[in-house]
Amino acid sequence: MRWGWALCLCWVWAIAGCDDGGGGDNPPVDRGVDATRRDGAVDDAGRDAAPDAAPDEGPGDRGPDALVDAEVDAAPVDMAPPLHIESCEDACNRVAACERFDIFGDEQACLDACARSSRRSPPTTWFECLSLERNCNLIQLCRLPAPPPLECAETCAAVADCGVEVPFPDCEAECAARNGDDALFSSCGEPLIDGACHADRFWSCLGEQVYTRCDRRCAVSVECNLVRPDGCLQGCVGESFDEDALRRRRSEQRTQCVSLAGMDCARIDACLNPAAEPVVADHDTFCRLWDGCALNRFFGPCDDLWDFGREQPGFAECVVNLLRDECPADPEQVFNCFDGGGGPVGPSCAELCEARDLCGALPAGQDRQGCLTTCFDQLGRGGDGADRLRLQFPCGAAESCPEFFECAEA
Repeated sequence: MRWGWALCLCWVWAIAGCDDGGGGDNPPVDRGVDATRRDGAVDDAGRDAAPDAAPDEGPGDRGPDALVDAEVDAAPVDMAPPLHIESCEDACNRVAACERFDIFGDEQACLDACARSSRRSPPTTWFECLSLERNCNLIQLCRLPAPPPLECAETCAAVADCGVEVPFPDCEAECAARNGDDALFSSCGEPLIDGACHADRFWSCLGEQVYTRCDRRCAVSVECNLVRPDGCLQGCVGESFDEDALRRRRSEQRTQCVSLAGMDCARIDACLNPAAEPVVADHDTFCRLWDGCALNRFFGPCDDLWDFGREQPGFAECVVNLLRDECPADPEQVFNCFDGGGGPVGPSCAELCEARDLCGALPAGQDRQGCLTTCFDQLGRGGDGADRLRLQFPCGAAESCPEFFECAEA
């Protein structure tokens, strides 16, 4: 038995010596890391070989935590889908959610502006911009398109729907006549559209863009406390549509007079409120005032001055206008009438013939220029005919044709 154990030991020793290869011709093979080891240790040969085996280390080589970090770094900053904005309500809710009330004022104003912009078609470019812009601080860069200009038919329909009173008989015809290339009239309908019915803003726009002379007349007259602001513009515009030609003319004259008066409230008052009693320069009135102020002591008898005045248009009216309220402190003021001054002297041939023309009272075949020629010739001839003609002059200051005829027939 002892020999048997000895033989076994020799056999084992022989096998071990062959595996070590201490004296063999084949060198040992470097197998790298021993994948069968469970203690996590790496022998020297494996540690030296690892850098050469995997020079380009990726996220997976650093373990599962490193892989998650790499995925987060590589993702886009904002992968949220676009907002769903397809209507004015959606768009204005987005503006309100961002508390950007500086853009429109409030949510209702936003809805109104969007509705105006949607008059022809929805503002899809604005909707798309708001749906993509996630930064509330930048949504003002999304521009709501300006509304398309209103047409006369749309503006006048809104005028009717809102019950706005206008002085012109045909809204669309007046709009077409005043609109021009810039839609000056029709654009003023914006405050009325979609039931807004801001009639005051509608009229304010018409005053600024269309009826500028009436707007100016009302502004300075209100500033001088001569008229009430309510209804002034409408009244002024309405005068130009009056069926009475003479009344239309008086409106034009008042507007022109105010425009030339600057901010002189006394002159503006005289434009708007002319003397209720026009100057009447008949012989009896002239001499009564002349003798009453004792001017005969300075300039001679009344009859002599009356005869002189009949040859000088406006002289007698100027004297009556000067003396009818009070006698002048300085008699030399009468010299202003000799020189054609002395302030307004009332109507004469020009005013009388204009009134006759506008009211259709000229003789058959005579025009306004023919009336003026006849009037001046008659004054030049003097006599009773000239006196009777002067009595007609106050009729030239009538405010309307009925008033003119009443005066002329008196």
